[in-house]
Amino acid sequence: MVKIKVMNWNIFWGFGSVKNSLHHSLAFWKYFGMVDTKKNVSKISQFIRTKQIDIVGLQEIDNGSIRNRKFNQVDKVSDITELKFKKYAPEKTFLNFADDGNALISRFNFKNIKIIDLPYNKEKRSLISANYKIKGKEFKVIVTHLGAWKFNKNERIQQMHTISEYVNSLNIPVILMGDFNCEPQDREFKLLLTKTNLKPLIDGATYKHMGKDCKYDNILISPEIKVIESKILDVNLSDHKPVYAELSI
Repeated sequence: MVKIKVMNWNIFWGFGSVKNSLHHSLAFWKYFGMVDTKKNVSKISQFIRTKQIDIVGLQEIDNGSIRNRKFNQVDKVSDITELKFKKYAPEKTFLNFADDGNALISRFNFKNIKIIDLPYNKEKRSLISANYKIKGKEFKVIVTHLGAWKFNKNERIQQMHTISEYVNSLNIPVILMGDFNCEPQDREFKLLLTKTNLKPLIDGATYKHMGKDCKYDNILISPEIKVIESKILDVNLSDHKPVYAELSI
C-alpha cells in the first residue's frame, strides 16, 4: 500500500486573492500589466510545502513570460516545495508576451509523460498525463483545465468526451484533478461520471463568480484508490481555493 498527498490549485497567475466581484474584474487587467508576482507565488509555494504535498496540479501558472517579467513560477514552486520533478503545458502563448498554462509538480519521478490537446474553439486547453510506479504500485495522474465561461458549455462537453475516452483507454488506476469550470450537477461533468468509473472527492465551493459560489475544482479517482481524507483548504492566495486529498493506492 502506498499513501500519497495530492493537491490541485488554480493560482490565478500569482495575482493573489480577491475581495469581491469588482476587485476580481479589475484584477484581470493585471494580466497585461507586468505585475510582480514573486511574493505571492512564494507564499503559495510555502503553503504547498507545509501540507507535505507529494503531487500538485496547477492551473494559470506562468512559465517565465515577458508579461510576468520573465519570472518562472513553475521553477519557483518546484524550488520552494522541493518537488523537483515537473512538467509544464502551455495554453496561452502569443507574441512572446504570454506563456501560461498547467503544471504537474511532483516529489516522485514520472514516466510516459504526455501533453494532450483538448478540442477547443475559443481557448486552447490541454491535459498533462504521467505514469507513476511507487513501491510496485502503478497509477496515472492527469491534470487539466477546461474552457471557461458559461457560453463555452459545448466546448467543455467535447473536452469531457476526449478526457473520458482517454481515461477509458487506460489499464491502471487514475487520479484526475483540475479546474473543470463546471460543477458536478452540470451536464458536462455528469458526462464524465457517466462515461468513466471515476469518483469525485470534492463537493464544495472553490471559486466565487459574480457573487455566486462555484464548485469548479475537483479531484477524481478510480475505484481501486482509497480515500483517507479529502477537503477544500481554506487559504486566500488566489481567486480559487486549493483542493486536497490523501489517498491509498
